[in-house]
Amino acid sequence: MKIFSAFHRSPAGCRRARSAAFTLIEAMVATALTTLVVGAGMVFMDFTSRSLAGITKQSELAIKASSVMEFVSARVRVATFVTNDANGLTLTLGFDDDVTVDSNGDGNKYNDTNHHEMFQFRNGDGSDVSVTDNVLIYKTNAGGTVTNYLIKEGVRKVYPATNIFSITNTGKLRPIVVIRYGLMDSYSGDRWQSIEVDSRVMRRN
Repeated sequence: MKIFSAFHRSPAGCRRARSAAFTLIEAMVATALTTLVVGAGMVFMDFTSRSLAGITKQSELAIKASSVMEFVSARVRVATFVTNDANGLTLTLGFDDDVTVDSNGDGNKYNDTNHHEMFQFRNGDGSDVSVTDNVLIYKTNAGGTVTNYLIKEGVRKVYPATNIFSITNTGKLRPIVVIRYGLMDSYSGDRWQSIEVDSRVMRRN
């Protein structure tokens, strides 16, 4: 009588057990394929996240630029006087505070200049190139100390020699204010998104 151990395997069983295991080459190939798939997935996720961040930032910049331009345009249209400085960094507007009074005595009650407002581009470090600290401000009183920040960072010139504010059709009844500037996102994660604004507004008064 022969007694077999419960752990005893026949030679055929051993061969089947050995054939069911992975060889070193197979394990290496499987690891390489897994690494490739995971790496491709990570690259895709990074690309997708950057694209979504860029689209979101572009929308934010467009909304900000649009709201600022609507405000500047509204003030220019009702102004009685417009001028800019030699560098094209400051736009000064004059307004008639009381259309029932002819303050300047020219026979017209609607075109007086009783107070001035100001829009101005400022760079914080003396350089227009480093946009992080470049701002666009607005003063309800051009000579006053109260400053309102329309855009707190990222403002830039479209081209180094291009004025932010310029005026055409000068000497005519209704001059045209040209406003050109760019907005730039300094965050590298969304690949430094930017937008450019080029608008023309006619003074109506």
